[in-house]
Amino acid sequence: MQFTENFQLALKDYIFLLNNKYPEKAIHELVSTRYSLNHFERSILYRGISTKVKSEKRKNRLLTIEQLNNRIIHIDLFNVMFTMAAYLRGFPVFISNDGLLRDASESHGSGDWEVHLDKSLDLLIDCLEELKILKAVIYIDNPLEYGLAITEKLSELSKSSIPIIKIITDPSPDHLIREATDGIIATSDSTIIDRSSLPIFDLPAFCLQHAFDPVFITL
Repeated sequence: MQFTENFQLALKDYIFLLNNKYPEKAIHELVSTRYSLNHFERSILYRGISTKVKSEKRKNRLLTIEQLNNRIIHIDLFNVMFTMAAYLRGFPVFISNDGLLRDASESHGSGDWEVHLDKSLDLLIDCLEELKILKAVIYIDNPLEYGLAITEKLSELSKSSIPIIKIITDPSPDHLIREATDGIIATSDSTIIDRSSLPIFDLPAFCLQHAFDPVFITL
């Protein structure tokens, strides 16, 4: 996917208004309508652009793989997996202006995503050893029916895996991730990131780069 001149104009206006503290949802609708943005462009605009202050703070917390050695990583599992699954399905994925990889699918749920989620989980498992971490704490939304199968697979793996894997299931685990006090978080959820004090690792980007040779769109 290439950015059209029309989208670039929309991007410029949106960033200007956002940095000048206009209401986010209102200006998103205004700019999207003004430039007749399609579904994916609207999603990229909304999910990919943060204020200069927020984006710089997040960038400053991003770690490289070399900085993960012997540390604990808290993984927002479905957030990570759906980003990778979106790439596998051919949906636009992009580097947001805060430096994190996100997707523009906005149709998350199991259903016909299941095959690609399975592949995403395999990619994640394959790259965990490469991280040289001490422990992976994996948070799973248990209301999702598909989460049960994933929990079983990871539970079996955790019996003999290196690094150590700990699985936490919760109806809404976001608060558990943002309240973690030790280690690193792996999520692109802006609310979790902004309410957490921990450094960030872009796990989907790493796993996809480890398995493929992707060229991500950069905002």
